[in-house]
Amino acid sequence: LRLFEASAKGGNSHAKVSLGEMYEEGVGVRADRNKAAQLYREAIREGEVSGKRKLADLLAGKSKPSLMLVSSQPVKVAAVKKSTAASAKKQN
Repeated sequence: LRLFEASAKGGNSHAKVSLGEMYEEGVGVRADRNKAAQLYREAIREGEVSGKRKLADLLAGKSKPSLMLVSSQPVKVAAVKKSTAASAKKQN
């Protein structure tokens, strides 16, 4: 979170979109759709095309999970499978 905030303050429009996703989805922060929209708008003013799509989806109520959330799910699933397998070995 701090890295995205610092990068966004430094003018990185891609970081603003990523930070907006975090606020939109409540990842590492309390969900705040207004803050997300503000960050998307800033990114759009700086020419970040993905900000337009994210803002349109947010305003239309069609928000989709970001890659940040989607990519973390396989890790969680793998960890659960590993933990389950370890528990099964202990019981045998």
